[in-house]
Amino acid sequence: MNSQSFYRLQDAHDCDIRITDRELVVNCTGVIAIDHPFTTWRPCGRQDYYLMYMIEGELDLPLLQQVIRPGQLILFAPGAETKYVKSDNQDMAYYWMHISGRGVAALLEACSLETGRVYDAGVSQAVLDDFHHLFDNFLYRDAYLEPAAAALAGQILVKLRRGINRRQLTKHELSPERISRSLALIHQQYSRSISVRELADLEHLSVSRYAALFRACMGLSPQAYIIRMRLDMAMELLQRTDLSVKQIAQTVGYADQLYFSRLFRSRFGVPPSRFPE
Repeated sequence: MNSQSFYRLQDAHDCDIRITDRELVVNCTGVIAIDHPFTTWRPCGRQDYYLMYMIEGELDLPLLQQVIRPGQLILFAPGAETKYVKSDNQDMAYYWMHISGRGVAALLEACSLETGRVYDAGVSQAVLDDFHHLFDNFLYRDAYLEPAAAALAGQILVKLRRGINRRQLTKHELSPERISRSLALIHQQYSRSISVRELADLEHLSVSRYAALFRACMGLSPQAYIIRMRLDMAMELLQRTDLSVKQIAQTVGYADQLYFSRLFRSRFGVPPSRFPE
């Protein structure tokens, strides 16, 4: 990949312009692809908004004490000091655009995008395609450049926001909080028979989806988790009480003492009658 830059005003190389008479204008856009160290520092920032969307490598953001990595983005506000540093010789690439206009602040608010904050949207081919469509419009430079570029810029921001939401949802789904009601039921009633269907219904999920989500969150299937919990409780009872093995087996949910003993030995290496030795 090669670096490319496109400017709305062909005679203005930087095109650092604040627009107030139109809703949204793309001043310039492009892609940076570099494999050597560099530092960009603008103490007074720019007059427009600056979007940076990483797709390869990483950049240090010393003013934020953060690193921006592939799939992440940041928006710099007009007038904000901007500094980013590449300190290695690895391949690095990011797409960028500068936008201005009286409607930009409202658009960013509608997309829940704050300036000066790193977001994780993931690397999206759909977003990259929109950037290349944006580049094409700057190449064609027909009478509809400005409205077409504005529409694509808005579309890019919306797709990035949706990507952020999907990433946040994925992280939430893989958190035990997503299965908190069924986990609470297991911990409260582990000694009775609990079906995966009952647990899935609590979380309003299909059995297959719940089982996959439970394993992703807890590292075990629901039934294996229940067995482990029963056996761990049995171990505690053997250590802390003078209950018989039969009584403990029944307490944790096993009517068959022999079956309980086999499970216990499989987990702890010794039968319950010899634990602790």
